[in-house]
Amino acid sequence: MKNNLGNISIIIICLTACLVLGSCHSLDTTPKDTFAGNWQGDGTDSRGNYYTYFAKVVPLGDNRYRILILESLDYTDDPLHVMEGTLTGNDFTYTADEGQYTGGGKLENNTFTGHYEGPVDGKFQMQPIKGEQLN
Repeated sequence: MKNNLGNISIIIICLTACLVLGSCHSLDTTPKDTFAGNWQGDGTDSRGNYYTYFAKVVPLGDNRYRILILESLDYTDDPLHVMEGTLTGNDFTYTADEGQYTGGGKLENNTFTGHYEGPVDGKFQMQPIKGEQLN
């Protein structure tokens, strides 16, 4: 009987260690990158055109991001537009298409709302596609 209690004690200690170690990953205090990932959006330009699009937001490090504007997420041709900029707090400022456009926007409540100026001006918004975040 004493030998069985020893074995049971070892099993309980092992199971407890597994549970504790298995839950340690949830103690990660690194903030989640809520900007990186796949997004879907729409907008209007200064000519009155309405458009829809998909975007892949790629982190470059140091709060810098590249946003690829695509017709669809599986789009294999060159992106429609390429935006690069910096996220400071919730504000993102960028240039697009090799400096042809400048713009900015704000990330709030799981929505990015922005504007651009260039040969054509416009406003847009986008939301992350659920289950599609990179992080």
